[in-house]
Amino acid sequence: MHTECRSTRVLSGYSRPAILVLAVLLSGCALFQPYRNVTAYPPDSKPQWQDINSAAQICRVYLDYPPLSIHAVKVDLQAQNLNIAVYPLAASEAGEGTSLSKKVSTFAKENHCFVAVNANPFAPSSATEGDLRTITGICVANGNTVILIVIDGRTSESVGATEEEVALWMRYFGADDAITLDGGGSSAMAILDGTIVLENVPVHGNVPGVERAVATCIGFALRE
Repeated sequence: MHTECRSTRVLSGYSRPAILVLAVLLSGCALFQPYRNVTAYPPDSKPQWQDINSAAQICRVYLDYPPLSIHAVKVDLQAQNLNIAVYPLAASEAGEGTSLSKKVSTFAKENHCFVAVNANPFAPSSATEGDLRTITGICVANGNTVILIVIDGRTSESVGATEEEVALWMRYFGADDAITLDGGGSSAMAILDGTIVLENVPVHGNVPGVERAVATCIGFALRE
């Protein structure tokens, strides 16, 4: 069951418990011209979380004006049998400071993740796995809850968000502290829904639905 909230009402009076947000990923920061002066405020209603499994919940929010698609997954770090997967695990055979690129969906399948996202920025970019990528950093956060967020952009169905808007949405989903990682065409969230599927609509080479191979990934799985 998909949760759908449609609103452009102003955010006000939110009080959320302190939780750490590990990664917030936004796609297509540059808004379409007609919406440059329209702020994508979260609704006044609370997020409607739905269970993925015993460790995680998902919330999907869709705005009509400006058109925006937001995908959030909340993971309980204290859940039993939770495993955190990362890519790459160690120095690459490509040499120090580089990584062989991998798609988030491929990483999720290989590590049996129920959710996975891309991590830090890199250059250059392509949709081909195995290309060399420069490693520029990785984020580690402590806390009891992690929230992964992807905001789609670069399409008429979802125009993307500014940094200010992303901060509002992070607060809406319960964040006390948060960071943003790589965005644009690199933004990808894969989830386990019977099989591994892309939760959002990545855009690579201006083509919606084409997933980019990235330098680093992070995901969560449940050990059997």
